[in-house]
Amino acid sequence: MLYPTIRALSAAPSTKQLTPQKTALLVIDFQNEYFSGQLPIPDGAVALSKSKQIIAFADQHQIPVIHIQHLNKPDSLIFAENHHNSEFHPQIQPHPQHHVIQKNMVSVFAGSNINAILKKYAIEQLIITGLMTHMCVTAAARDAVVYGYKVIVVEDACATRHLPDSQQKIITHHELHRSAIAALQDAFAEIMSCQQLIDLPIQSSI
Repeated sequence: MLYPTIRALSAAPSTKQLTPQKTALLVIDFQNEYFSGQLPIPDGAVALSKSKQIIAFADQHQIPVIHIQHLNKPDSLIFAENHHNSEFHPQIQPHPQHHVIQKNMVSVFAGSNINAILKKYAIEQLIITGLMTHMCVTAAARDAVVYGYKVIVVEDACATRHLPDSQQKIITHHELHRSAIAALQDAFAEIMSCQQLIDLPIQSSI
């Protein structure tokens, strides 16, 4: 490999199978703000569709599903509590057996009890999908590693938006997404496609 990742150099193991009893799925911030609000994401619909496939896969194999919802103060310009834009997108509503955790920080591990919940259920590995790749997905993945979890980020079930750089030149959503995924792959997470994930064998811990 011409440009080896830190994970490769440290011989980090790759996931060959999933153990449902030790795995959880985090579905991050699929809220109206990113579709019809102030922060539209060009590939948001694609990421949502892939995430729905992964949710169905998780439900089929009894992998816990945790929906993350970002909420700011009611007078905030984005993600305002009790506003339509802060609600989950109608096509990816939590099911009755799913969990919902609310946050007001970039990382769900900051200011929520998610770590205590995951430890209570003896979760060791997290699958992460969501919005935005360079923000809340990246923050959750990095913090998860700090707390001792193995992390898989599903790259086609995540997306982000265009941003200006310091010279006011536009970094496209594709470029930003690829860069964020590359940074996570370097030291923090395994990167898989939706198909690669759902093709993994399922191993019972019993």
